[in-house]
Amino acid sequence: MVNLGKVSVGDKKTDLQVLLEVTDVADVNALEDISGYTTYDIILVDPNGEEQTLAGTFLTDGTDGISRHIIQDTTTIDESGIWSYKGTYEDAAGGLFTSNQIFFEVLD
Repeated sequence: MVNLGKVSVGDKKTDLQVLLEVTDVADVNALEDISGYTTYDIILVDPNGEEQTLAGTFLTDGTDGISRHIIQDTTTIDESGIWSYKGTYEDAAGGLFTSNQIFFEVLD
């Protein structure tokens, strides 16, 4: 579970992180190495359902399965309410993957 702490309208430096795990047929989760993936973006969804695609980077080198985007301005998070984000990925073979959504509250 990701804990963003308190997020307020206009915050910058908010670090959106997504951990990609793969569940096998025995219902066991394992980290997915995303270091060779061609895209690893973050989709940010505002309280009205409008989506923004944010360029993802690796937290380390991608072998830990974590992608991230750090908000760099004061206008991206522009209203209070319940927001969400998810990771979208494409591997070298063209396979597409989407993480579960992560929800957080933005305060005035």
